[in-house]
Amino acid sequence: MIHYMNLVPTAFVKIADGNKTIELRLNDEKRQQINVEDTVVFNRLGAKDIIIAQVKLLHKFSDFEELYKTLPLEKCGYSKAELDTAHYTDMEQYYTKEQIKKYGTLGIELYNVSSICDVKEIITEPDILKLLALSVFSPTEERLLNRAKKYQEDENANIYAYKHNAEYKGIVVFKIVNNSATILDIAVKPEYQGQGIGSKLIDFIFNRFKIDVIVAETDDDAIGFYEKYGFKITKTKMINDTTRYVCVIHL
Repeated sequence: MIHYMNLVPTAFVKIADGNKTIELRLNDEKRQQINVEDTVVFNRLGAKDIIIAQVKLLHKFSDFEELYKTLPLEKCGYSKAELDTAHYTDMEQYYTKEQIKKYGTLGIELYNVSSICDVKEIITEPDILKLLALSVFSPTEERLLNRAKKYQEDENANIYAYKHNAEYKGIVVFKIVNNSATILDIAVKPEYQGQGIGSKLIDFIFNRFKIDVIVAETDDDAIGFYEKYGFKITKTKMINDTTRYVCVIHL
């Protein structure tokens, strides 16, 4: 079963980075439907970013005081520097005492965490540049940085990366004009190809943006991926003795 929840940006980043593995909630009617091995999709408030994770364990308590005494708080999102001042009343900024008394509390322990997040601001960082390099012809350091900065300066460019268990594994760069998305770059680390990461990135574009069609241009090396996903080849052209394919898929 899949459950959907919203997360404030600070908590979202901690889970995506692997620094928070237990999400704290009321054990209300919605959360009472969660079972071990279910999937949870977290939406980052104010953004398109998502986290997809599986439920490893469910920790149920009468209130947050009991929860804070029992669970390791560093797994609940507190840094080492914050442990001395962490207090169960911290959760009262989200829930009233009446709500806590009525429902009790829940620690949702997560594993197999993956995320697709906006990395436009950090595209020049080494981990992201390595991903982008996989989609760039003759990716010298200068060529990569120029491409990354060009994307950063383009207000219409969207850049999202797939991260699984705190490791970046795939990236997609695209523009949207008149409900049509054009893929500029898409790449997955070679050791993780064939695991559906590229498809997840395309699914993300369709599911999180208001578009009707996605267009991509590719070569012989990647045409199989697009055909497998369901893209149709609309035309071909030759560039430097290399066949280029224009692929289109409609929602």
